[in-house]
Amino acid sequence: MNNNGENDTTIICSRCGAEMKASARYCMKCGNLNPNHPDNRAMLKYMPNIQSYYVQSNGKIDYLNNNSSEEKVANNGGSNTICFFVNYLIYVFLIILSFVFASKIFYTPQALFLLISSIVFLYIYSLEKMYMKMNKKWWLVFIPFYNSYVLSDAVLGSGLLSLLLLIPVVGAIFNVILIYNLGKKFGKNGFLTVIFTFILIPIIGLGESSFEGLKITIDDASLERNYKYKRIFFYTILIVGIFSLGLIIYNNLGNNFDKFKVTDNYPYIGNDMRK
Repeated sequence: MNNNGENDTTIICSRCGAEMKASARYCMKCGNLNPNHPDNRAMLKYMPNIQSYYVQSNGKIDYLNNNSSEEKVANNGGSNTICFFVNYLIYVFLIILSFVFASKIFYTPQALFLLISSIVFLYIYSLEKMYMKMNKKWWLVFIPFYNSYVLSDAVLGSGLLSLLLLIPVVGAIFNVILIYNLGKKFGKNGFLTVIFTFILIPIIGLGESSFEGLKITIDDASLERNYKYKRIFFYTILIVGIFSLGLIIYNNLGNNFDKFKVTDNYPYIGNDMRK
């Protein structure tokens, strides 16, 4: 405590890693609000996803959050490192495989396969990260039916409701309800989550959104490693995806370039345009 009775403990912002005094209202580096500051308490119900701060003492990480007694720890999602390498290695293996079995280098089916693989793996990896935020094992995403059971249990409080997905029409309606509530649980707009599911899921999984009532305890080194894994995975998929899309466009529109020729220094299109 200082002379004014304020807490001068040094705390660390879990968003950017900057150090600051516990008496500060927000992080000067990234603007993340300090949820323990008295002037910020009233804002917590409108900003549920404020990143927590932590202070390290005696080798332990103690998190400073919004002091909610209902908040629980999400530490049962599995290893971020194993999750990253399993997905990344499979993705790289498919890229190599596409070149090994290609009838010729950089042809359209190969490029299309790479593009679809990039989209699918980005979505799957995002789902796994989302499950971890819900305190569920990331590998549950790969188990048919049970993954829906786990998702329904976390979002709606009953895994048995997932059986409704097996009923025609009713299953489609239930899926909309499930996705709507999933978005709400992560502090997103439910309707937008339903309409733009394939966009919002990666934002939820790879972004900073947290599941309602849960926080993830992680030390600074693991936090930085987790960010690095997500960056590597995202940028690899982005580069391969853009490259594949470019090949598809070139291979399909490039044939039109054959119509443009130069004869005796006179360009013509199709028929000879010289007069």
